[in-house]
Amino acid sequence: MSADETHLQLKLPAPESPTPASEGDKDVEQERTALLQAVSGWKFDTLEERVAWILNHHAETRNSDIALQLKYWDAFESDLSAGEHIRKQDLYKLTRLTSITRARARIQNMYQLFLASVDVRKQRGTLSESEKEKALEHRPEYPVFAVYADESGKTGKHLIVGSMWCLHPPEMLKLIRRIDSWRQAHSFKDEFHFKTISEAKLGPYLAFADFLAENASVLSFKAISVERTGISNVDEALAQLYYILLVRGVEQEDASGRAPLPRGIQLWKDLEEVGKDKLFLLTLA
Repeated sequence: MSADETHLQLKLPAPESPTPASEGDKDVEQERTALLQAVSGWKFDTLEERVAWILNHHAETRNSDIALQLKYWDAFESDLSAGEHIRKQDLYKLTRLTSITRARARIQNMYQLFLASVDVRKQRGTLSESEKEKALEHRPEYPVFAVYADESGKTGKHLIVGSMWCLHPPEMLKLIRRIDSWRQAHSFKDEFHFKTISEAKLGPYLAFADFLAENASVLSFKAISVERTGISNVDEALAQLYYILLVRGVEQEDASGRAPLPRGIQLWKDLEEVGKDKLFLLTLA
């Protein structure tokens, strides 16, 4: 697209609609679930997925569209927005505030995800942008632990909960990009499944292990295990293991200085049975 053509682009208003969907709207619930899966899986194929990732990992952007725009540019368009100044000609290439705001409004209003504070939700649509920014001045921002965990051993000798901790999500975004580059450089398109390791696949597995070791500053791997003998309620035991893993993991990272408190914590795990998983999360809260 030429520079002259970009001048003809219309800057459309970004209303706070759509409104929240009804509880019976299965399509919206499926879209909401898919968006959460994209955020947890570091999937950035669409504008909405990228905006949701920013809202999830940068709490202050939920209250301010300007803060959201700047974080979005830093994360996904840093080649055009690095530093304190942005060239005028690059403004035509950077994602527009109205587009980002529309995606944010859909995520917060329709899917009810990563919501702004109650005050800001009341103010939106009635106050100017400068007034919205004032509500943010004294709000502390806390980084988060993003913990990806799963269990094993329900029919084995030991119950095991393993986890990967992302200590600095913005740095993890850079790591994801390096992983994509690594996969392309090694022509590796498969998934890593250790139970299917063979002599032919061993090389890429070892190479990727070395790659992760080089980037260990933003990652932490933790696991906890207990013998299954004498345990009558496996689900209850696993819930306790998750809880102990999270508590001890937070204590360890705080004591080491790698990720000092205060921090928020997010736990991501595979959805198995909706009712049981909801009850499981309530026991951890």
